[in-house]
Amino acid sequence: RPPAPVNGRTISMKRIVDTVLGALVQAMPGRIPAAPSGLVRVMVFGGFDPATGKRFVCTDFSTGGTGGQPHRDGIDSLETDIANTMNMLAESLELNYPVRVHRNALCRDSAGAGLWRGGLGGEREIEILSGEVTLTLREDRHETRAWGLYGGQPAALARAEILRQGANEATPIPSKGVFSLAAGDRIRCWASGGAGYGDPLKREPQRVLDDVIDCKISIAAARDAYGVVIDEDGRAFDRAATERLRETLGRRRGPIDWVYDRGEPGRQ
Repeated sequence: RPPAPVNGRTISMKRIVDTVLGALVQAMPGRIPAAPSGLVRVMVFGGFDPATGKRFVCTDFSTGGTGGQPHRDGIDSLETDIANTMNMLAESLELNYPVRVHRNALCRDSAGAGLWRGGLGGEREIEILSGEVTLTLREDRHETRAWGLYGGQPAALARAEILRQGANEATPIPSKGVFSLAAGDRIRCWASGGAGYGDPLKREPQRVLDDVIDCKISIAAARDAYGVVIDEDGRAFDRAATERLRETLGRRRGPIDWVYDRGEPGRQ
């Protein structure tokens, strides 16, 4: 209620963008891409650094992927529409704050499959090196998925977890919240990718193999989502086996008579 401040406005705006684009699909069929990740992850760390004797606040941004387009794949780990930030450099964070970036990579299998694949989301793992830190996390897509178009599949869900020092297992955390961290604790986040566009069973098998070689999709996803049979070392595909598997998967699925796929019962 006014005049109280608000928080996480970017997330609300991104849902509005999704809604507008989804409506334009009906008005301009064949011209609108599948849904982007619909998130920009914001992690704000604040605390006291014993090494400098000063308090600090740092903000770490990372992004998801864009949706598959009518004639090409989505773009990996790129801010898509209404935000104005870029991924933070690991070197900059480590130089200026008591944190260590253990992992900063594209998240395999995070994008939706399609004739044109969605772009991948980013994976991030950050450790607190000293002191006690308050972490504020703001992201989305932990419960709803970016929608695919014309047979393209929705993107994977985003997720996040905290691994406490000395713990054997990490604790999942929600998409938004405030958490206390101590030296040795780690925060891990996986951003969702963009959704797929078009029938994944019609994607050129060589493109699927290239994605496996580039570690963008797994051998299992190549088989289950694209119907492409790839050998165990991930360096070649079996064309005859691929044709047989695609025929089986296509018959089991039936004709594509829907526009949107949100990963929920009842495609539309």
